[in-house]
Amino acid sequence: MHRIASLSSCIQLCSRALLQHKTAAFRHSSRGASITAASPVRLRQPNFSRSTGPRQSLSSAPTVHSTSLRNQKVFSTSVAPELAPASVGEMLAHTGDIYDGVAVDADQLPQDPAEFAQLLKISLEEWISTDRKGIWLRIPLTHAQLVPVATAQGFYPHHAEREYFMLARWLPDSEDKLPANPSHQVGVGAFVFDRAEQKVLMVQERNGPLKGTGVWKMPTGLLMAREDIGAAAEREVLEETGVTATFKSVLTIRQAHTALWDKSDMFIVLALEPVEGKKGITVQEDELDGAQWQTLDQFEANPFPQQYPLLAKIMERCLAYARGTYAGLDAVKYPHRRAEQLLIYGTSGEAENGSATDAAKL
Repeated sequence: MHRIASLSSCIQLCSRALLQHKTAAFRHSSRGASITAASPVRLRQPNFSRSTGPRQSLSSAPTVHSTSLRNQKVFSTSVAPELAPASVGEMLAHTGDIYDGVAVDADQLPQDPAEFAQLLKISLEEWISTDRKGIWLRIPLTHAQLVPVATAQGFYPHHAEREYFMLARWLPDSEDKLPANPSHQVGVGAFVFDRAEQKVLMVQERNGPLKGTGVWKMPTGLLMAREDIGAAAEREVLEETGVTATFKSVLTIRQAHTALWDKSDMFIVLALEPVEGKKGITVQEDELDGAQWQTLDQFEANPFPQQYPLLAKIMERCLAYARGTYAGLDAVKYPHRRAEQLLIYGTSGEAENGSATDAAKL
């Protein structure tokens, strides 16, 4: 494998040297014609002659003021490494977006920090000269050594996932218009109501803030990436209790600003209906101390929610749904552009047996 990698590196270096040699000869004969390639790597001659506004110096490390980061935090970068003058060479592979921005292709980033620094410098010069605005630079975890190189050229941390770091830079000499990093976590609560038996599915937590208190509550959990709220509620109920239930309606939506790491939180309570023949309980022992079907009277007599006006209101809406006087909000998927999207809305109709067909506004 080492021999193959070495051979591949040699081929790449030789190809680059040959390209630069041909480029120099071509420029000498044609006085600076552009070089393009069909390859997605996008070999280009940067356009340094065009200038429609103030140029930004890349020779030293700037201080980046990001208005898209919480509390106007300032990321001060260290002194940038010395780079050769930008001339003809490869740009970083990238695609443009509809906002005059750029997304760098993470799959084609080099491993070598020095090579990356040079390519990034050339690319930034070109993007500035062509009035590009926001630059998105996704760096895989396997290329983590490139992060300080990018911050030394003006990029700031935007967000991170398990597999990558997302960095960004706003090029114009104006307020940063890039969207802020994700601000909310989203959780769901499942009011699972068996209308035939007039019972509600309740659980006791083994972990979390109610651990060891003996409090009975509805099943809850957080959404996974790209998961619809109804699917999340169905999944949580099945995982925690073994009960298969179907999403019917949105009952309440709560927003708070007390989540981890100064983030906000959306908590959505949904009405679900158990599937006949699949109501048997199997407790997820690493998550719960218990689970049971309770009567509506038991649900209403629960003293814990009565201590808090917000929880009392949620309980009231759940009881109204169970009694057929409130239908909540519809949540329906509609085709839109490239994919289906979930729309949550209310209608003016009266509730009919707790159905979300004719939903009332919250």
